[in-house]
Amino acid sequence: MTKKTITITNKSKNLKIHNLAKVLGIKRDELEEQYTVYSLINKIEKFRNEIQFFENKYNKSFSEFIQSNSTLPENYEYEDDINDWEYAITNLEYYRKLAISISLNV
Repeated sequence: MTKKTITITNKSKNLKIHNLAKVLGIKRDELEEQYTVYSLINKIEKFRNEIQFFENKYNKSFSEFIQSNSTLPENYEYEDDINDWEYAITNLEYYRKLAISISLNV
């Protein structure tokens, strides 16, 4: 019974979105394209913000942080931050390349 309610709700939500798009004069394929571009931009901003967080936290770029902490004793917080920071940098580069591939300037 719950499954039917969810299905009806999802169909109803999709119908409302497509009706809204119609009112705004946006075609269905344009709506999907705009959503995809928005999602890509959102990912880029997410990873930019994460990188900015670490740069502000340590008042250094990633490479400066790695160089200045390479001789310090093991520190789990630093190691976690290095992993998260590096992940953000890698993903930012990946999503920027995707953006460039569709001629999106971000």
